[in-house]
Amino acid sequence: MEFLRSRQDSHGRIGLTGAEGWIYNHAISLLALSRNCCLTKDARHRKPISRAAKYLLDVQNPGLGWKYEFRSGRNDTSVTCWAALALREAHKSGALEVPDSAFEGAANWLDRVTNTAGKAGYMRPGDDGSVIVDVNDTYEKYPSTTASALVTRMLNGQRRQDRKIMKGLRLILESQPPEWFEGETLRVDLYYSFWAATAAKILLPFEKRKEWTSRLISSILSIQKTSGKDAGSFSPQGKWGMVGGRVYATAINCLTFETYYLMYGTPTGGRTLNWRRR
Repeated sequence: MEFLRSRQDSHGRIGLTGAEGWIYNHAISLLALSRNCCLTKDARHRKPISRAAKYLLDVQNPGLGWKYEFRSGRNDTSVTCWAALALREAHKSGALEVPDSAFEGAANWLDRVTNTAGKAGYMRPGDDGSVIVDVNDTYEKYPSTTASALVTRMLNGQRRQDRKIMKGLRLILESQPPEWFEGETLRVDLYYSFWAATAAKILLPFEKRKEWTSRLISSILSIQKTSGKDAGSFSPQGKWGMVGGRVYATAINCLTFETYYLMYGTPTGGRTLNWRRR
């Protein structure tokens, strides 16, 4: 936490901003500080959280979502979902009152990019998401942005019975399950696994989500190093492993494991999840 606070500049940004995807670093750092503040009530976090959240709000495209640039008019679902999750946690920490308009903008973008079948695209309705041509475009195509959109919709208060949520959940359940075994490298997508596990935790009945998460965890454990200098870490396999490396693989898998212990809420019946209450 001290390191994250030390990496905040005078504008409120956390981390280096030279790389294209800098906003991921900023949003996830804000998420980490906010969650830690919620758990520990450490007052040292409040000012950095407030400044980081205000900057994230300033970057948002008016009435829509986020991309890599400052209010460029371009949006993508992946960044938007991380930003919305980070702002929700920042609000919970008590460091800043996040306006409803921020979450309404994210919802507007998700509505715009979701097709009639319930598939949420990355930058266009129902597209298959981002790839690096000739690098990771041969990997299994999972509905990653549909899963992240489902999580964001539910945490922002949409009902489980909403048609877009029900259709999106059906697409995830009908897709290849998030499991693989050693040697099946083209089926590994740790990013999808995180969002799919979180969506399952929120939306599926107990027995079904238990089945999903058990299969998923077994798969992930198959790529964890158990000896040598890298013991405890996870091999950077999968669609984005060559970009994030071993640290990314280990971090995203830790977040996936966390779904066992950190409940965002299990809606039943027609109850609405209110992000301000949770």
